[in-house]
Amino acid sequence: MIYRPILFLILVPFIFWACNGKKTSSLSSKEELHYSFIELKDSLKCDQKTENCAFISLRYPEFDQGPHYEKINGEINKRLEKNLSGYISDTTILSLDALMKQFLREYKEFILEYPQAPHYWYYQAEMSIEHQNSQNISFLLKDDAYTGGAHGMHSSNFFNIDLKKGTVLHLNDIFNQGYEEELSKLLNAKYREEKELQVEDSLNQKGGLLVSNIPPTENFLLRPDEIIFCYNVYEIAPYYFGTIELSIPLEEIKDLLKKKN
Repeated sequence: MIYRPILFLILVPFIFWACNGKKTSSLSSKEELHYSFIELKDSLKCDQKTENCAFISLRYPEFDQGPHYEKINGEINKRLEKNLSGYISDTTILSLDALMKQFLREYKEFILEYPQAPHYWYYQAEMSIEHQNSQNISFLLKDDAYTGGAHGMHSSNFFNIDLKKGTVLHLNDIFNQGYEEELSKLLNAKYREEKELQVEDSLNQKGGLLVSNIPPTENFLLRPDEIIFCYNVYEIAPYYFGTIELSIPLEEIKDLLKKKN
């Protein structure tokens, strides 16, 4: 089980767009995925050390060649937009650029209403490529934000794309029908093992969880020898637990997997 710490930001007081050098996946020459990393940054023109400020930063891969690269880009943008839109009140905005501007606009409105508010707002998101082979490519989107309150929020979200179809892989694509109960038992056992709990120990009382049974989640990372299931704050545990990751070796669940996998 892995706990992921909260990320911290450094203010960048200007709008910034950049892309790193182009990179290539490890696929065959006919199926290579070419991508570069895009960085978008914006902020209010203010001094973070002496003034209330708001700033935002995004970093993610953008593909320009390879199998279903346009579909992959579409999924990447959709997930970035979904996460950022959770921190603004206007749900009609769709594009990343407009969402970033709206985030800063809403902060200005907040400061006008609460001029003595002793804090700033920030949002940072970074997407990385966690694994890839000839069949799948897997991503991790991590974000960290603060828009007031006792503490900020952070999350880690995996998604896996089938390179033959250009579609997101779901648990139903990987496991046989009726897998849920058995997989949940394995997740419970893995958590108990990490926490050194006995079989009879309650996951609530002694394990500190908000649930008595850990359900499978669509937030998972598919690797050649394991599947990592990721649970963000408040999903199964209190905030101070942070992000919880449970790894299940494929060898332990081979009877649950579809034969084509």
